[in-house]
Amino acid sequence: MASSKVQQLKSELSMGARGNKYRIMLAAPAGPAASSAKEYGKAISAADFQIDTIGKGGAIPAKTIGTIEVWTQGRKLVVAGDATFENTWTLTFWNTQDHALRDAFDNWLLYIDDMEAHSRGAVNHVDYMTEKAQIHQLNTTDNSMMAQYEFRNLWPTGISAIDMADDQQDTITEFSVDFAYSHWIRLDTYAAQSTDANPIG
Repeated sequence: MASSKVQQLKSELSMGARGNKYRIMLAAPAGPAASSAKEYGKAISAADFQIDTIGKGGAIPAKTIGTIEVWTQGRKLVVAGDATFENTWTLTFWNTQDHALRDAFDNWLLYIDDMEAHSRGAVNHVDYMTEKAQIHQLNTTDNSMMAQYEFRNLWPTGISAIDMADDQQDTITEFSVDFAYSHWIRLDTYAAQSTDANPIG
């Protein structure tokens, strides 16, 4: 019996979904990309966000259905409430020597709110939000996409510090970016409702 259960596990698990087999796709926002303002050397371009390789990590998002307690004569019935999202997505990136990606995110935040100039580059919310970003679970064998999650109306809320120290040997610096978003969808489930079911490039 034990042997048959192991065989069943081997069959059903196959290679398993690996945490290091993923792809992150993020499009440059229209507003900052078109802006002529250059605070950190250059304006944001689509090429700055080709992060398929330089992205170190992300997460497949969570979703929760709220509950409503309905009481009658001391008895409780729990019914479904509303779907809620964490509305925060964090990505971690390797930092290159020229800080190109870090500069691009700095420019994005600067476009949203330039504290020194006391000005905002965005005329409306559409300008500083990117319409969508994606994270894909890849097949262990051939790197085909097994699960695709798309975040909508995304923009950065903060960039982490980069620690510098004399004793940091054999390390590459890294940083994280926190994003706010309105909601996410599973593309292979709701592809017909998505404006573009293809990876963002």
